[in-house]
Amino acid sequence: MGRLIEDIHIHAAAEEVFARIEATGTYGEWLPRCFREVDGVDGAFVATLALPLRAEAVRLEPAEVNAAMLHFRASDGGEAFDSLTWHLNTEGPREVHLELQAVYTPAGGFPGAILDVLLLRSYRRQALRDALWRLKYVLEGNTPPSEGDPA
Repeated sequence: MGRLIEDIHIHAAAEEVFARIEATGTYGEWLPRCFREVDGVDGAFVATLALPLRAEAVRLEPAEVNAAMLHFRASDGGEAFDSLTWHLNTEGPREVHLELQAVYTPAGGFPGAILDVLLLRSYRRQALRDALWRLKYVLEGNTPPSEGDPA
């Protein structure tokens, strides 16, 4: 089992940040293009995560929600992540520390675990980093940079 944790500081009100991450139907507006076929119906998050040599289905549904946390758990057919958890820590009126935790199980048994360590983990981590940076841009009133542009 793999665990990735990424975080970012956002200059926006905590309520605004939470509303944006809870609105899965808007994820397509800011997720990087490695997340394809993005859909958010009834609070679920559905997409395809394109990684080198493979594409993995993202099928997550909300499992726990409170003012400082939004936890998604994998639903049927989800293989990219076992869970995603957003943690918000309000640091001021327009200051939020946002942490994203992803738990996943590498596919393919032992060879898949080796491929994950050697290649896929870094791409999965970069997908999460890019998602956080693009979300930050949107919440701070900017247009996210084009893929490949320096942030």
